[in-house]
Amino acid sequence: MHDETQLRVVLADLVDEGAVRSTAQVHLGSINAANLRRPHALAESGTALGKIVLEGFGAEGD
Repeated sequence: MHDETQLRVVLADLVDEGAVRSTAQVHLGSINAANLRRPHALAESGTALGKIVLEGFGAEGD
Protein backbone atom coordinates (compact mmCIF):
# COMPACT_ATOMS: atom_id res chain seq x y z
CA MET A 1 0.00 0.00 0.00
CA HIS A 2 1.06 3.58 -0.56
CA ASP A 3 1.76 5.73 2.49
CA GLU A 4 -1.33 7.87 1.82
CA THR A 5 -3.55 4.81 1.56
CA GLN A 6 -2.14 3.43 4.81
CA LEU A 7 -2.75 6.76 6.51
CA ARG A 8 -6.37 6.80 5.32
CA VAL A 9 -6.95 3.26 6.59
CA VAL A 10 -5.49 4.09 10.01
CA LEU A 11 -7.48 7.32 10.18
CA ALA A 12 -10.71 5.55 9.20
CA ASP A 13 -10.13 3.03 12.00
CA LEU A 14 -9.55 5.84 14.50
CA VAL A 15 -12.76 7.57 13.38
CA ASP A 16 -14.69 4.29 13.71
CA GLU A 17 -13.29 3.87 17.25
CA GLY A 18 -14.28 7.42 18.17
CA ALA A 19 -10.67 8.40 18.87
CA VAL A 20 -10.73 11.01 16.08
CA ARG A 21 -13.67 13.06 14.91
CA SER A 22 -14.26 15.55 12.14
CA THR A 23 -13.95 19.25 12.79
CA ALA A 24 -16.60 19.95 10.15
CA GLN A 25 -19.21 22.12 11.82
CA VAL A 26 -21.01 23.75 8.89
CA HIS A 27 -22.04 22.03 5.66
CA LEU A 28 -23.31 24.50 3.08
CA GLY A 29 -24.32 22.04 0.36
CA SER A 30 -23.27 22.20 -3.27
CA ILE A 31 -20.85 24.77 -4.55
CA ASN A 32 -22.45 27.75 -6.31
CA ALA A 33 -22.06 31.52 -6.29
CA ALA A 34 -24.31 32.07 -3.26
CA ASN A 35 -22.63 29.32 -1.27
CA LEU A 36 -19.20 30.76 -2.00
CA ARG A 37 -20.14 34.05 -0.36
CA ARG A 38 -21.38 32.51 2.90
CA PRO A 39 -18.19 30.64 3.93
CA HIS A 40 -16.10 33.71 3.23
CA ALA A 41 -18.42 35.79 5.41
CA LEU A 42 -18.26 33.18 8.19
CA ALA A 43 -14.47 32.98 8.04
CA GLU A 44 -14.09 36.76 8.01
CA SER A 45 -16.50 37.17 10.93
CA GLY A 46 -14.15 35.31 13.24
CA THR A 47 -17.07 33.27 14.61
CA ALA A 48 -16.64 30.08 12.56
CA LEU A 49 -15.76 26.98 14.57
CA GLY A 50 -14.20 23.99 12.83
CA LYS A 51 -14.37 23.38 9.11
CA ILE A 52 -16.79 24.93 6.65
CA VAL A 53 -17.70 22.38 3.96
CA LEU A 54 -18.83 22.81 0.35
CA GLU A 55 -19.19 19.85 -2.00
CA GLY A 56 -19.37 19.26 -5.73
CA PHE A 57 -15.91 20.19 -6.90
CA GLY A 58 -12.43 18.70 -7.00
CA ALA A 59 -10.73 15.99 -8.97
CA GLU A 60 -13.11 13.29 -7.73
CA GLY A 61 -16.27 15.43 -7.92
CA ASP A 62 -16.57 15.70 -4.12
